[in-house]
Amino acid sequence: KALIFHILSIMQSLYAFRSVSLSRSLGFGKRFVSEVNVEAFNAAKASPIKMPCVVLVSPYVDGNVGSVSRAMLNFGMHDLRIVNPRCDIHSETARTLAVGSAEVLNNARVFTSLEDAIADLDIVVVTSARKHNLNQILATPREIAHEIVTPTNAHSAGIVFGRERNGLTSEEVALANRRVCISTFEQFGVLNMAQAVNILSYECWNRKVEIDSSNTTAVPESENKPHDMDRNAEFAEVEYFLSRILTSMGKSERFRPGYVSVPSTPSEDASAETIEGDSDGDEFTEKVGNGISGFTVRNEARLKAVFRRANMTKGELKLVQGML
Repeated sequence: KALIFHILSIMQSLYAFRSVSLSRSLGFGKRFVSEVNVEAFNAAKASPIKMPCVVLVSPYVDGNVGSVSRAMLNFGMHDLRIVNPRCDIHSETARTLAVGSAEVLNNARVFTSLEDAIADLDIVVVTSARKHNLNQILATPREIAHEIVTPTNAHSAGIVFGRERNGLTSEEVALANRRVCISTFEQFGVLNMAQAVNILSYECWNRKVEIDSSNTTAVPESENKPHDMDRNAEFAEVEYFLSRILTSMGKSERFRPGYVSVPSTPSEDASAETIEGDSDGDEFTEKVGNGISGFTVRNEARLKAVFRRANMTKGELKLVQGML
């Protein structure tokens, strides 16, 4: 599979190179690369309806990044964030495939971690067809658009797209509080990164048009100032809370290395068995005799997922923190 993806990547780069060469031969190359529609970018940025940002995790095809830029500006989105890019996001190929939307690339922010890229967001949506056993809220692109694009600009949201080759890791998916799955033909559900961005951007744009055409007046973000405690807690604030929980659990005798929980219905070989997930035992601990912590990585991810999908307000988060 890795070899096939590598070959496809090379073919896509060659296709992008041919596009650049053809546009030059027709006299359009200079116009495509040099003409940037700054007015469109500024208009999208100044829209009273707040659109979500797009987060790309480790893209390795520069042409894909350019195509994503074009898809975003086509539907009034301007905030592009890129985590550890494996390609030159400002290459000639990227700018050519951006077709006038290169101002999105010019203003794209690069981060070294996904956590940093989404720190200021209160709704983080991941695009993944796999469940990753986290019981996250699953929605269609249209349902997600209705939740994150609102006339009151109630949320600061972002949509995360994974690597071209293997998507997002389970750890990255666990950082989100929403998961969106694009319905495709079950025999062939392989979407290009830019295609996926196009679909989500289109649904967000449709939601914006719906708001614009209704009698609802959009409230500019600068004027939408509810009491601070009524605002949704940002990702970084929830992460700090989760770190406090895990630290407190580490101080507890119950979750120290070597702790052994006893199932309510012990079996003869219970001392050698892991009881994680056992309905008769303790789902959050496993029987260990080798000094490994009783709180497993998998259950840590599950615990975090519970609070992330709760979408707590700052006031609710403060209330829960007071219990620690």
